[in-house]
Amino acid sequence: MGSVLGPAKGEGNEMAQWVLKTNGNVVPRRTVRPLNTQELHSEEERTKRAVFDELIERRWGTAMSPPSSTQQIKNQEDFESYEDDDETPRDLPEINDAVDINGKAIDQQPAYDQIINCEVQLQHGSKLERGRVVKRAIGPDGTTAGEYNENPILNSVVYEVEFPDGDVQEYAANVIAENMLSQVDSDGYSLSLIQGIVDHRSNSSAVPKSEKYIITQSGQRRL
Repeated sequence: MGSVLGPAKGEGNEMAQWVLKTNGNVVPRRTVRPLNTQELHSEEERTKRAVFDELIERRWGTAMSPPSSTQQIKNQEDFESYEDDDETPRDLPEINDAVDINGKAIDQQPAYDQIINCEVQLQHGSKLERGRVVKRAIGPDGTTAGEYNENPILNSVVYEVEFPDGDVQEYAANVIAENMLSQVDSDGYSLSLIQGIVDHRSNSSAVPKSEKYIITQSGQRRL
């Protein structure tokens, strides 16, 4: 028993139907037909449909009450490949994720993200330090926050920036882009926002220029 969800593409001119089975899995089938009038009003078929609805609701929930996260993990079963008398199942081999020599996963960040691996000067503690954008920040649920956009103003992704002391901090894309643009000129060269000192003063412990040299024990004059 199952419920037809819609058409699925087949080989050549043949068509298949997506069928929702009682275990909650969806499979393609070519040998399906709708119920006739007598079957639709049959008490036995009504009971079957009621049981089917209860089983599907128990696994996938309803539009108003989705299944719990524990139930969703339990429902993750292996994909059932299509097969019939003329076609064998097309199973894809399982491939492990690529890792480096230390067993750390690699190739986890999208190559189109232009902010990743960029260097930027950000406020780290009490001073301005140069950090490197290492990857997108991942939340407790294992997903990234925000949505990527080539326009830094519309980019809402949060990134992790690593500093020379090994500390990693999270910054929004617009904060990183604002700092990058404020620290380079139109040709992409780094520049300093300071142009000159307009005024200064010294405290009582400052050494005057007349006493900027000392005489060492060997008689040498040093700054």
